[in-house]
Amino acid sequence: MIKKISILFSLMLVIAIACRKESICANQGNYVVHQFSFQINSVNRGLFKEEGRNTATTIGSIRNQFLFIPEKSFIASSVNRTIGFDIFPSAYARDCIEVERSLTSFDASKTTLTIDRDLDLSIFGLSGVILKGQNLLDNSELKSKYLKDITSNIDMHAGIEIPVSLSIDFLRILDGEKINFTLGLVSTTGDKMESSVEAVIDVTV
Repeated sequence: MIKKISILFSLMLVIAIACRKESICANQGNYVVHQFSFQINSVNRGLFKEEGRNTATTIGSIRNQFLFIPEKSFIASSVNRTIGFDIFPSAYARDCIEVERSLTSFDASKTTLTIDRDLDLSIFGLSGVILKGQNLLDNSELKSKYLKDITSNIDMHAGIEIPVSLSIDFLRILDGEKINFTLGLVSTTGDKMESSVEAVIDVTV
């Protein structure tokens, strides 16, 4: 009888260890975005070497030229969540992964992108002029051909830190210029935010 109990206990211990390996501990933190920074992607996040390089002052990559970096305010304590099964949950120290969840979302249709000069659209083979400070995204042809990543970037509009791309064809036409870009976002609760960055365009790839 004692032998059977010992075997059963050993079997339970093996199962507990096996199941412990499948358990996941996560600390979830909820945050809201109260402002954001629109920066040159000077760390070259998400780029391959052959795609060009950016510096703190210069854009030289064919994509991921900018970074959207939300400023976060956490509004809830992290919550431990375990997925799996432990017979002896207190027998092991847990390394929990950190999970952040944005509670802020932005209305893509209200996104604005402006520059600090007039833009004659004839250089892009389009008609019209966009004046300094006017929203480039208001021109449907310019938006669909060169700036669609600004309005279709799901992660950015969900308040998540992410690289942002402008069409390489758009930037090549402006090569050699120093331009101040301003990105404006409006949250679904009506909060307006914007950030500006000045960049020299030097795309040679």
